[in-house]
Amino acid sequence: MYSICKPSDHASIIILLSLLVVSIQAHFLDPLFPRDISSSPFLSSRSIANTNDVPLRILCLGASITYGFHSTDGNGFRYALRGKLIADGNDVNMLGVVSHGNMSNNLVDGFPGLRIDQVAAKTQLALEDKPNIVLIELGTNDCLQNHDVQNAHTRLGELVGRVLNASPNVTVIVGTLLPNAAAKGEANILTFNSNLPSMVANFTAQGYKVSTVDFHSDWWSLDDIGPDGTHPTDLGYTKMSRVWYNGILEAAKAGNITAPTTVEGVDDYAAGNDTAVAHTAMDVVCQHVNGSVSAQVQACSGSSKTSVLNVCLSIMSAIMRTHADILSDSLHSYFSW
Repeated sequence: MYSICKPSDHASIIILLSLLVVSIQAHFLDPLFPRDISSSPFLSSRSIANTNDVPLRILCLGASITYGFHSTDGNGFRYALRGKLIADGNDVNMLGVVSHGNMSNNLVDGFPGLRIDQVAAKTQLALEDKPNIVLIELGTNDCLQNHDVQNAHTRLGELVGRVLNASPNVTVIVGTLLPNAAAKGEANILTFNSNLPSMVANFTAQGYKVSTVDFHSDWWSLDDIGPDGTHPTDLGYTKMSRVWYNGILEAAKAGNITAPTTVEGVDDYAAGNDTAVAHTAMDVVCQHVNGSVSAQVQACSGSSKTSVLNVCLSIMSAIMRTHADILSDSLHSYFSW
């Protein structure tokens, strides 16, 4: 049987602080992501369709950000995204006509410096491989070049239409554009982003599986963008992978991901495996970094609304680390055999 001993008041305070830290972390640490993303697999084949064999044949389509420009490993958001999907039990085959990055399956349709119409002219070959998921992050160059911004969403809609014509059952996820340090470019980006919902709604009204994810919410700031003011930092790219992951999750929950069409020469089961490191990279977003809770929460929040929480967590975590021996002894004294 258990015997219960009364600990010192000091020890009681330490225990209560420990429980409070755990509670706060559980409720606030990662408020922007669904809890089941980090706690259980979500994209097993069975959750996508009534079969045990539904590979994810993904085409990432865009310009330099999709390409992974200025990321340390060249992979951009693709490495963590693919690794996490594989860790969840999926076969993932990345399509494209360009090889970039040090990941094992590094194909992508990312064309640095090109506008929407220019990218559209280059992507037909990858579409012939019949992806069942297409992730589109495209339009930044139109905005930075001030190229007919008011109609940029229409040009993107024409590209989405081409994707759907090539594979009518494909799931298309379109991202809003990231924040930009250039004032005129940012103003154009805000215009472009505001026009995206109507473009997407036009396709969904026709029964197509088209949706959006947001790379310009208050979770994002210029802290996620590198020195050139346009391309993400490594953390920014990892945050992008998390947003794409959420978008794929929502599509799967809606039953919008179906098996890809069989294409001669396309093997979805021989694309290599990046799981071990890649999915860990995504899992640590908004988690502990070098033993610090507060710094990474702030880095991931993109706003100051968590500042009070950060201070509290920092103080309580410091107390817990300082008095770890007291905490351990006190827990033993509460419940001893």
